[in-house]
Amino acid sequence: MGFRLEATHYRLFFEDPKLDGLEVTMSHIPIGASLRLDVLTAQLAGSLTAEERAATTQEVADILGEHLISWNLEDDAGLPVPSDAK
Repeated sequence: MGFRLEATHYRLFFEDPKLDGLEVTMSHIPIGASLRLDVLTAQLAGSLTAEERAATTQEVADILGEHLISWNLEDDAGLPVPSDAK
């Protein structure tokens, strides 16, 4: 019989004053996905074509979206921004 760790949720806090009031809750990101995010963010810091940048940004959004539980982000019209990567 194995051991199962109860799911952990993380509430993110931001240092940037422009993000005061933003509430984000994430689930644990597995090490493989975390390492992939490191690679992708390094790629985004380099020289990419517009197409490569779009694909890389989409992959980052997909990974983070898989682990986003909730947020209170709204668009300019005051409507909730969906918490998926679409």
